[in-house]
Amino acid sequence: MISRRTHGLLITLLSVALLGACSGAAGGHAQPANTAPASDGRPVPSSSTQHTGRVPAVEEPLDVSTLHGDPCSALSQTQREELNLESGKVKEGKVGPYCKYRYGNGSGNSVTIGISGRLPQGLDSVYGKRKNLEVFEPTDISGYPAVYAAQHDQQDDGMCQLYVGVTDTDVVRLVAQLYPDTDDYPRGCDVAELTAGTMIEHLSNE
Repeated sequence: MISRRTHGLLITLLSVALLGACSGAAGGHAQPANTAPASDGRPVPSSSTQHTGRVPAVEEPLDVSTLHGDPCSALSQTQREELNLESGKVKEGKVGPYCKYRYGNGSGNSVTIGISGRLPQGLDSVYGKRKNLEVFEPTDISGYPAVYAAQHDQQDDGMCQLYVGVTDTDVVRLVAQLYPDTDDYPRGCDVAELTAGTMIEHLSNE
């Protein structure tokens, strides 16, 4: 059950998104595009036109050069503080360095962000593996093509992986890990989606 405490990342992100929507500001936080919640709370695939037969084109590529060396530059300090996230820590993974942000409430919940180094053809590489994936759900994050993808479905257990095409050859991978009886559980995909939108806003303004 989702905690009713008001300091969860998802609650904070939703509050910021709603404020942006009410003000009519185009640069508001993480407002999902072309995505509607399914009956089970998971995203409905986007109907975006695919330029390669598989993956929608990235119409406005982001400059992600800083993410290769410092994945924790994905969020500004102000954004992190607004979201009540601790300072990110850079870690080395199998697909390259990533930044791990823990919730600032001591729950152990976290979200990670990093450029994937094993997808040379961008999001098209993820689409090429879809037959071997238990989870494959295309979507759209703030106008950028994305897909929820995982070899094993752990969404009901609070874990969600989201791949966002920020250029035609660069993919940012976000992983949300939430634990039972903590804020936002088990809505890991909502956390990953809204964090991705916040990241895109930051990178768009750099």
